[in-house]
Amino acid sequence: MNALVWVIGVPIVLALLGAAYIRRNRDKPSGEPAVPVRRPAGGRTGSCGQQTEVWHVASSDVEPYYIAYCACEWMGPARDGADPKAQEKATADAYGHSGNVAPNVVRPLG
Repeated sequence: MNALVWVIGVPIVLALLGAAYIRRNRDKPSGEPAVPVRRPAGGRTGSCGQQTEVWHVASSDVEPYYIAYCACEWMGPARDGADPKAQEKATADAYGHSGNVAPNVVRPLG
């Protein structure tokens, strides 16, 4: 029984701690100015009422990309960060899913 608790319980606890760390630290200033999210002109607005964010994911381990992420766990397609319109496309994805979009781009990896 103890082995079963360790095999199942430890990964769950680690996942919860990791998620809490990301949530707590994703809004801390990264030394870069906040990038506002601008609603695309003429775009349709989705019907999900939960907040959607535009994430800019970049680190030394991954190629940079933009993605729309909603609190309902919906995710838009990853937009290549090398594309100059990637943030604009991810923003359109966010508004296409929900009219409730966070005002600034989130950098979950700092």
